[in-house]
Amino acid sequence: MQPRAATSAPAALGAATAGAPLPTADDARACVCVGRYYDLERYSGDPRDLSEAQTYAAFLQDYRDIIGRALSRLARNRFACFVVGEIRDPDGFCRNFVGDTIAAFEAHGARLYNHAVMMLPLASLPMRASSAFNASAKLGTCHQHVLVFYNGLHPNRDVKGLALHNASKALEWY
Repeated sequence: MQPRAATSAPAALGAATAGAPLPTADDARACVCVGRYYDLERYSGDPRDLSEAQTYAAFLQDYRDIIGRALSRLARNRFACFVVGEIRDPDGFCRNFVGDTIAAFEAHGARLYNHAVMMLPLASLPMRASSAFNASAKLGTCHQHVLVFYNGLHPNRDVKGLALHNASKALEWY
């Protein structure tokens, strides 16, 4: 089986356009990614795409590899941010994808530094939630997990030199 990581790495590294050169080792100043969700959605039909993995174990292997490759290009004492949600197995149990993402980063030396819950628009969730709960006892979700990892040893000391700036305006919701 050909690894899917090769075509997914540019997305994980934040390449702005298809074919954009990847940063060399220790070049990237940040890593931001909205992860793939195994079999929840099909993205391309390309057999190398993570959404085409035959098993969750195969998906995780390539997903961990992508995270490792992204971190190998991230300069030391920098942040990586992944936005992920939970996914379910065929029997309806949560797979612990959020935990698997954290474990993958930690296996490659980056530790969880911040975690936030990003609320998404409710849209039709209030109309669907009751019938879905009655049919399966599953709660409707309208959030994602924002996981921020740090690839250094002393973030309280190191971030002072990064010239980070707080937002000058309150968040605007659309």
